[in-house]
Amino acid sequence: MRVAIVTTGLLDSLLPLAKYLSKKVSLDIYVSLYGQKYVESVGVFDLSGLQEGMNSEEQSARVLGPELQQYIKESKGRIRLKLFKYPNLKIFNRRNFQLHRQFARELNREQYDVVHLNGYRGAQMFLYGFLKRSVAKVWTVHDPILHSGEDKWQTRLAYRSYRFLKAHFILHNKQQMPLFIQKYKVKPSRCHFVAFGPLEIFKAFKKGEPKARQDKMVLFWGRISPYKGVEYLIEAGKIAKQKVQGLKIVIAGKPNYHLDTSAIEQDPTFEHINGFVENPQLVDLLEQSALVVCPYTDATQSGVLMTAYAFNKPVLATAVGGLPEVIEEGRTGRLVPPKDSQALADAIVEMIENPTELKNMSRNIEALSQDGRFSWDTIAQETLEVYQQAIKEK
Repeated sequence: MRVAIVTTGLLDSLLPLAKYLSKKVSLDIYVSLYGQKYVESVGVFDLSGLQEGMNSEEQSARVLGPELQQYIKESKGRIRLKLFKYPNLKIFNRRNFQLHRQFARELNREQYDVVHLNGYRGAQMFLYGFLKRSVAKVWTVHDPILHSGEDKWQTRLAYRSYRFLKAHFILHNKQQMPLFIQKYKVKPSRCHFVAFGPLEIFKAFKKGEPKARQDKMVLFWGRISPYKGVEYLIEAGKIAKQKVQGLKIVIAGKPNYHLDTSAIEQDPTFEHINGFVENPQLVDLLEQSALVVCPYTDATQSGVLMTAYAFNKPVLATAVGGLPEVIEEGRTGRLVPPKDSQALADAIVEMIENPTELKNMSRNIEALSQDGRFSWDTIAQETLEVYQQAIKEK
């Protein structure tokens, strides 16, 4: 089976899937990028030297950098990866429209059995329209229900067109599947749940000896949007520090809205790293942390959570979206109600003061990642089964 995956980024979850999926299919990856610089959790790429349109494997490899190159090489040549560059994100830009057609011609010429679109961007919808009707199509929707503060009318409108597409859809959490089907009138037989596993790719950025674990360090990191609930974590930290001497709460990330951090600037309990956290620094923070916290007010699934699992770190999270599907209460982490600073504080105290429980949680996470439901081999097989069904029904 020949498969093309066209992705808008999201390389932290895509590349591990591709590595294991490439054992089962012939796989080409096309990364759709735009502008002069790409910034995402797994990489910061200088795109200024790339031509618009399709770039060769050699040109693309130079942009990815040594860590991602090495990770892809571990597939032993079973993955081909190319970057496709747009000038910008303007939907009605004539040049972009020409590039959509050029991109589709390349895919159609290769005569893939399946074209798998990963993530949403306006370019994906245009690209879909130019693909041959005879090719089976699969689309992974990472945010089936849009986050608070990020619910744009343009995206909602595009999602409504899903009902008219002859594609099979992959979602990464079961909880939101019924609402996605109902809201966007997608056929239930074309919606499939496939989890994604621990984001092991971040281990490629380890430098030197592992950092020593700090028994009282709690880590939050990532893009700080309104739905991330950081204000509740700050309030919880103020409560928890009264009971845990030496508690350290690290908040790593830059807010994309007004978040008042003045109350913690002079408080030694808190450390705010106000900016993009590059991968080597993130690895250091994960190695040092006792647990990771996700105090979200709403969620789909969480790459932060699955990155923590890659380092066998227990996770304290709110019971929203698909997070309860991933966290086994008391076995791999803890769940608390959203927007409840007191419950969050109590859980921080209980977990920090019970190091034996944290060690047991770490062992449970490792077992699930190697042979359990979060194994990438299992996930690759489930993805292959979606492809087979899409081919059968095309």
